[in-house]
Amino acid sequence: MDKVKKVICIGSGAKDVFFPTKEAKIIDNPGNLEIKQLMAFEYGAKYQIDDRFEAPGGCAANCAQGLARLGIDVACYCRVGNDFEGQWVKENLRREKVDISLVQIDDKYKTDLSFILVNMKDGDRTIFFNRDANEKLEIKDDIEAEWVFVSALNGDWQGSLDKIITQAKAKNVKLAINPGQANLKENKSKVIEFIKNSEIIIANRDEAITITGQNNDDFKFLVQELHKLGPKIVVITDGLNGSVGSNKSEILFAPAIKEKPVDLTGAGDAFGAAFLAAIIKGRNLSESLQWGTANGSNVVKFYGAKEGLLNEKQIIEKAKLVGIKKL
Repeated sequence: MDKVKKVICIGSGAKDVFFPTKEAKIIDNPGNLEIKQLMAFEYGAKYQIDDRFEAPGGCAANCAQGLARLGIDVACYCRVGNDFEGQWVKENLRREKVDISLVQIDDKYKTDLSFILVNMKDGDRTIFFNRDANEKLEIKDDIEAEWVFVSALNGDWQGSLDKIITQAKAKNVKLAINPGQANLKENKSKVIEFIKNSEIIIANRDEAITITGQNNDDFKFLVQELHKLGPKIVVITDGLNGSVGSNKSEILFAPAIKEKPVDLTGAGDAFGAAFLAAIIKGRNLSESLQWGTANGSNVVKFYGAKEGLLNEKQIIEKAKLVGIKKL
């Protein structure tokens, strides 16, 4: 990388393979708040899939592609294997005009791979994933950017967060985070330490509840509690229930755009990428929420986290469908 990037997205990069099916039986699982429904198939049976789809996956790759579509100079910081899938991921990112000079190549471990069963009736899915090369991601002294957008990390993720914070302070880099549930469950205090050093946090409602440690899911309460940790901008998403954003001076609510989903994969990453792009481009909080909502709602109309990403002209038009309200 020969110059300071506008954004570096740090996290995972992978290959996603989608198998849409109408054969899945969805079974309610009452009494279990963690596993509310099950996806079932006949044991030992064979099912034909009419079509399959492939797309780059992983939070860092997804967010980098979303930012690139919106004209942001962005690099992806992840790790892939020295294999066909790794070259495939890099080539797809390159085609999207994502800088791949920070994509690390591992000669020992394979590129991460996800097999995603999509229920064609509602677009929801069950994901089988093999995490391999991204477990070995190394944060080196090569972060040269105005912004770093961090998503769920693997391997020595706590050490990685420390290294990112150290470089951000030394190089005057602004931090944004979309925390991962696995990291929160393993060491919430380490994630909170990173949040305290961040300008922006984008979390879903469950993540926000986990971070605050309070049995209260009220949007306004959660936003105020997250602001106490330090971020200037707080965003909380909740799927079809919409999202809220706050810059301390105002709290705004953005309703979801109701689209018939084909596949829900990548909607959160698309939202986060578009929101950050809008902020970088000088858009206000209201417009940034509109951009995020528009992008997230469009991605679910396609398989994978890439095809439905909007460019700037498209997102400005679709954002008009989002009516913002003050809380």
